[in-house]
Amino acid sequence: MADKRMLSKKITDHDNFTSLPASAQALYMHLCLSADDDGFCNQVNVAIYKAHAKKKDLETLIDRKYILRFDKNVVCIKHWLMMNAIRKDRYQPTVYQEELNGLQVRADKAYTTATTRQPNGNQCLPQDRLGKVSIDKDSIDRKDINNSNSIKATTDPSNSIYDDDDIPGLEGY
Repeated sequence: MADKRMLSKKITDHDNFTSLPASAQALYMHLCLSADDDGFCNQVNVAIYKAHAKKKDLETLIDRKYILRFDKNVVCIKHWLMMNAIRKDRYQPTVYQEELNGLQVRADKAYTTATTRQPNGNQCLPQDRLGKVSIDKDSIDRKDINNSNSIKATTDPSNSIYDDDDIPGLEGY
């Protein structure tokens, strides 16, 4: 684990961060200082003590989505990858691989919880239905004419938008 950490002014100078109480801001910075190379920190109580903060400040950081909480008294700094880039030869993987695998990295390099929802028995499953409106008359006529080309006729993008009279070169087809 590195001894030097970076903080980004994109985070610390933002109005949302500056509107936090000073003790919550100090707690965030102490959590960043004690985080591992992937942004995970298991020294939450030590950081609260060092920052002269309270559990309420920790809850504020969680509610404002500056940190993500896991079981086992482990937190993750949400914007860690935005602030810290560690050389591959110095990188030490986190011991919290299970928690890391439950996260996704957004395009702006912020961690977010993976949202892979599986429907349970109380939810309706999506249904694929073809109604009269979704079946194009032109594709039905071509299917009747030539059964061997029925798949091509129904998936041809020009058939779903135009009538035969509107397609250039198909007059009188």
